[in-house]
Amino acid sequence: MTIRPLPETNRELAHLWRKQLGVRGDDTLEAKLRRAPGTLPQKLRDEVRFLAETERLWSHPRLRRQIDHARIERGQAALRRFLQAVDPRDRLIGRFIGILAPLMFNILLVFAVLVIWLVKTGRV
Repeated sequence: MTIRPLPETNRELAHLWRKQLGVRGDDTLEAKLRRAPGTLPQKLRDEVRFLAETERLWSHPRLRRQIDHARIERGQAALRRFLQAVDPRDRLIGRFIGILAPLMFNILLVFAVLVIWLVKTGRV
């Protein structure tokens, strides 16, 4: 099994983040996290911060030896699992319903007040 470089896998995860959650910006995890931190749970945000910090260490040969490869694998696997479980279509439908539901409630409320007024004034 060949080990792929950390910046390459982080770039793939950032691309997956863009595809699944629609977060724009540079294809780095740090940029995605800065742009939309609320799209991930707190534990995953901590892992993404760790992966971004580790990517900085990756470019320095002596500091690269200090990197915890097991934690990198766990963090990347957890982020990949979370992002692959997200359904962009379901998020779009949820956003649409979130906008439409209060609107429909207000229309229903106005209609109910109108009917009550018509009954009280004897027009129905």
